[in-house]
Amino acid sequence: MRQINEYELMQRESGQSELKGGTESQRGERPSEEGWQGEGGAETDFMKTLDPPRTDSEACRDSLLQLLDGDVFQIIGIIVIILVVGDGALFFFLMVGWHNLCTPVLDCQPRNTTLNISIQILNLLFTYMNLVAFPWRVANFMHISGWSIPKRSNDISCNIYGIRNAPDLWFYIPLDRRMGIVILLLLNAITQFINQAARIKYYTYESSNSWPGELWVNIFFATSFASAGAAGAWMAYEAYLLRKEYPPGKFGPGPIESIKEAYREWFQQAREESKEPVEFRYIDYTRSKRMSSIFTADRGSLRMWGA
Repeated sequence: MRQINEYELMQRESGQSELKGGTESQRGERPSEEGWQGEGGAETDFMKTLDPPRTDSEACRDSLLQLLDGDVFQIIGIIVIILVVGDGALFFFLMVGWHNLCTPVLDCQPRNTTLNISIQILNLLFTYMNLVAFPWRVANFMHISGWSIPKRSNDISCNIYGIRNAPDLWFYIPLDRRMGIVILLLLNAITQFINQAARIKYYTYESSNSWPGELWVNIFFATSFASAGAAGAWMAYEAYLLRKEYPPGKFGPGPIESIKEAYREWFQQAREESKEPVEFRYIDYTRSKRMSSIFTADRGSLRMWGA
């Protein structure tokens, strides 16, 4: 027997087609505790009864977000993260002089040229990640601030269409804290774009290590890096609190849990009992139609980082 989710119950009781998303009586009410695979999610065809209907601008936004959520961009995102780790290590070793390329270790050739190439590649990778994540960050900023047109409910558990009981942990973070995280992520992106422009203008080792290039390439890099670090730590803390508050299985696994699960599945191909497939009834029009993920992680949070 098919489960009746909260959206259907609201419609049957009210006899109306619109979904307020909790703006009147449900503000502050604890959302459903059913699982993240969609058992307690929004009705599959909620778009047909959405009031006001989806606008052309929302449809265009969703098309872009669906594209960026596709398998190709997810795979590129994983490759970019691996390159960031590898190139970041190379940059650090060259910066502190842990190499045997030449002497003196902190100012010689080819160390200086290699260091400059390394930081240029690192900046391109950071810029790519911010470009991919920027539309999702902006969409959430508009939703949280209430500036979206038409305005959709931004109550706890409401997705950007105002549909309650979204499966993503991100939509359960209290509104003021969610706004703080998004502002930090937008600052991260904007300062990174300025930093990239500075790196293009002062592209040589000499120009980026002399006035005024030294100021431009370092101040915005430091601001962008600090903003991303603060946002990441804050988001991880909020996720920790929510996972303690809600029962296991309410939200999708985090990145660490996803990696552990992938590791277990990789080395346990032959199982005595296979997992029973779960039908994912929740439809998210901002995601690719396949609703696929390289890792079974909470996509709402990962998309903030271009992964």
